Amino acid sequence: MYERQVGIISPEKLKYLSATVVGVGAVGGYAALSLSKMGVKPTIIDPDTVEEENIAPQIYRPSDKGKKKVDACKEIIKEFTGLEIAGVACEYIGESAEVLIATVDSMKIRKDIFEKRAELFIDGRMMGEVGRIITIKKDDPDDLYLSTWHTDEASEPAPCSARSIVYNTSILGNLIVNQIKKYVCGEDIPRDILVDLVNCQLIS
Repeated sequence: MYERQVGIISPEKLKYLSATVVGVGAVGGYAALSLSKMGVKPTIIDPDTVEEENIAPQIYRPSDKGKKKVDACKEIIKEFTGLEIAGVACEYIGESAEVLIATVDSMKIRKDIFEKRAELFIDGRMMGEVGRIITIKKDDPDDLYLSTWHTDEASEPAPCSARSIVYNTSILGNLIVNQIKKYVCGEDIPRDILVDLVNCQLIS
């Protein structure tokens, strides 16, 4: 099943990796699916329900409307990979893991997740065709992350019709998974990646 990737990373290195994705909407859903297709069994956390506007930019199917995102995401992952993963349909309440991925709307929750000091913390942010991935190791100074943080009130809202598009959500989700591959393989990990698809630039 994994023969096409073993020269890049062995599934044995990923088999027992503890990873939790908090928020399986636009970016987190693609991250969870790609992690599963590489051989990781992530835990997923999200309180939300699949709505009509989620179908185009996220991994969900029209038949998923009205389902809890964690339930639909688990079904999709089982269908694509055969893996049974754990999912909790609630807000983040302090769960920890070796790898914690924050792909939520709330900056406060991002900070709560960061403060668990996982071995690897990844914060994926997105607005329209621009995204940012901040990756922090447990022994990194706090200010590497906190200098990028701001309050929810200070967040700049995007127009409802320009919040997300599938090529950006899928790219960001998969770049998050690439950060995890680098971590597992002991490679250098870019701390701050900017994806600017308006100008077709990847900046790290």
